[in-house]
Amino acid sequence: GDGDVVLPTDERLHYGGHKHGYHGGATPEEVLVPVAVLARRLPDGWRHLPPKVPAWWDDHPAAAPSPADAVLRTPAKPPGPILTLFDPEPDLAAAAPETGTASWVDRLLASPTFTAHRARVRLPRPILDVRFRDYLVTIDSNGGAMPIQALSSRTGEPPDTLRMALSLVQRLVNLDGAEILAVRADGTIELNRELALAQFELAG
Repeated sequence: GDGDVVLPTDERLHYGGHKHGYHGGATPEEVLVPVAVLARRLPDGWRHLPPKVPAWWDDHPAAAPSPADAVLRTPAKPPGPILTLFDPEPDLAAAAPETGTASWVDRLLASPTFTAHRARVRLPRPILDVRFRDYLVTIDSNGGAMPIQALSSRTGEPPDTLRMALSLVQRLVNLDGAEILAVRADGTIELNRELALAQFELAG
């Protein structure tokens, strides 16, 4: 019928004595239902929420640069805030590393060998320099390897979208079959910086 119901809204209140596994009331823990939507393409107006990756997920901590290659190293980005469902969508351009320092990735993008190779490679879709640079700098600053889920969390891109983007990057950097960028079957991304420097004539 239309009768009233009395429900506690404070989890410290109980109908009887406290017991493990006690349920009941109208607290958020009892009445809110988490929902996950798994989709390759989201409906208009929806946005992807990156997984909340714990700090220990990055199992390849960045190695300390030696004095010899300190000028080539790009400092690791400080970890960003953990996103919630109601946070604004991450701005990849704003989150990209600073471009004021001449990192090896900047030198790669500007090198004649890379420019000529890029002009020859036919991609199904172009990839922006800011995304290309962000991927390589993030992986490199993590010691040259990281799980794809960790890179997804850093960039705000779904893992499937990230895999497709990385396949484009591979076509641009894996010159003459050299495995500069690899995505392993277990989802680990590996970047060989020394090989990139050699292949694109950036060493020294």
